[in-house]
Amino acid sequence: MLSEIAPGMLTLTFYLRCGILKLMATIEQIDEFTRFAKQLVEKEGSELPLNAIFDRWHEEAFRDEDLLRIQSSVNDYEKGERGQPANEVLAEFRAERGTGKNK
Repeated sequence: MLSEIAPGMLTLTFYLRCGILKLMATIEQIDEFTRFAKQLVEKEGSELPLNAIFDRWHEEAFRDEDLLRIQSSVNDYEKGERGQPANEVLAEFRAERGTGKNK
């Protein structure tokens, strides 16, 4: 029961579970990449550079997520959201990290 859990224990358990889930996702992604890479090399030959294999895997593995992000941006734009100019974002980023380079 929740009332029996020491203060902070529920939060700790949650973070541990999230960490384990992230680790599992990472292991699954490594396994998926390995399968993809082996199939691609068998199909197209071993001369493919690793970065090309990774790029092709990433394109296929994350295509749906990328399309959703793009559609979300289009929806925001249609609603009038124009975001923030890159130079402002970079200046804020540098200021937060104390690099002192604001241009």
